[in-house]
Amino acid sequence: MDNDSTTIARLRTTVILMSGSDIKKKADSNHTKKGFTGSLLEMSSINKVLKNVKVRAHVERCFMYCVRQAAENSEKLASDLKKIVQHLYGDHSTCGTWCKSESIDYKPNNLPYGKPLTSEPLRLDLEKLFQKYAGKASELVFMGSTQVNKKINHEFPARHLKDCE
Repeated sequence: MDNDSTTIARLRTTVILMSGSDIKKKADSNHTKKGFTGSLLEMSSINKVLKNVKVRAHVERCFMYCVRQAAENSEKLASDLKKIVQHLYGDHSTCGTWCKSESIDYKPNNLPYGKPLTSEPLRLDLEKLFQKYAGKASELVFMGSTQVNKKINHEFPARHLKDCE
């Protein structure tokens, strides 16, 4: 779903009342990415390095790659999300196979001057951000897309109006 807390709260109340069981929320990939990007944009007002589009895009790619690689394992996802900040700051000891730092000529091309990030205030902000998403790992591992629903919602009124003409 599109990360709408009102909708999920109402659904949970209805389902629990009717069946006595709970439902699990799946996050929408587009809304999750937009929310993550929005957080980076907010942080860019304080952390100037994030004003650089390439840097933000690199952090976003690391985040989305990690989420997509989780393979329905929320504990692994939570752990891997916390490792991204270390990776961005040049510590590759916990990265795993996805990181290319083991190659001799590794250079993070999208980071300033091809070097790891250095700002400690930014590091603290990034750690908080990734910790927040690590806390949502159980929603993120089963990520879906609402694009099909949006397409149907957009097309239905148009078709209905044509029938009324």
